[in-house]
Amino acid sequence: TAVVTHIHFGHPSGQVSGASFTLFDEAEWDRLASRGGILGELTEGLLEDYKREELQAQVQAMQTRAKMRLGDSFESLLGRTHRFETVTREIIERYVCSGDHVDEKLRHQAAGRFNDITSAADIFFEREPFGCPVTLMDTPGTNDPLLIREEITLQSLETADYFIVVLSAHQALTDTDLQLLRILKALKRDRIVAFVNRIDEVNNLAAEFSALRDQVSLRLTEALGGAQIPVILGSAAWAG
Repeated sequence: TAVVTHIHFGHPSGQVSGASFTLFDEAEWDRLASRGGILGELTEGLLEDYKREELQAQVQAMQTRAKMRLGDSFESLLGRTHRFETVTREIIERYVCSGDHVDEKLRHQAAGRFNDITSAADIFFEREPFGCPVTLMDTPGTNDPLLIREEITLQSLETADYFIVVLSAHQALTDTDLQLLRILKALKRDRIVAFVNRIDEVNNLAAEFSALRDQVSLRLTEALGGAQIPVILGSAAWAG
């Protein structure tokens, strides 16, 4: 996922199908390149000058890729919202997926066509399986090789109430993971669940299960000043 994606179950508007995709305008791109607001105050000094320069360069690269993909229609698309009554995999790939490397041969490919120009995606479903209206927000994450996608994730944190931080059983709680958790705590967003994924790939799982969960719980408590965060072990692969 290259775009912050809101998956609405029972949206207050009554919409239960379809999707809308909000496209960047110049002000939003500027905000990405120069972190502000509460997050900017809390993380002052953490975004070094060289990273600011890298962020600005990556925002410019996003704009360049979008111009290559979209051609003459690029300028006219800024700030618009595209709406669909029904949503398909192809539509989602067009706006949300990162797509292939852009060159002249790929200029008109569908996958990732609008991702560099899309600031947010909203997809609508019936309220089930939840007992009340719920919005799940999927972000690019903080371990993304592109700094700009990490920044997109960080700047979306203030809009959520609960957080599921997905870790890997192979390398749970990296320095990047811990930094994210500390930022959440500083933002007073402390309703957090840690989900340790990929335990299907752990050798001798029956013997390692409890030790892995206890190890993650202990490190979380130490890193967050005694805060108790629920730790759940599981596997996205098993969901299939």
